[in-house]
Amino acid sequence: MGETGFRVMGDALGVLFNAVAEQIKAGAEGLLDDAGVDPVAADWMAVGILGKLREHQAEVATLYCSDCGC
Repeated sequence: MGETGFRVMGDALGVLFNAVAEQIKAGAEGLLDDAGVDPVAADWMAVGILGKLREHQAEVATLYCSDCGC
């Protein structure tokens, strides 16, 4: 796969990762709200979770791409 193919795959993985991360953030906010956590604190906690996920985005892409074999 050429450089363009890798860039397109990287962009697609980035979009997918962001969509999944946003769903996890929304779920975390809902769970924290159900647990009676202050809404502002719940939002900050969910943002922290999202930040941790984004820190590892490159690792996820590297693992995925190394398994691909292209």
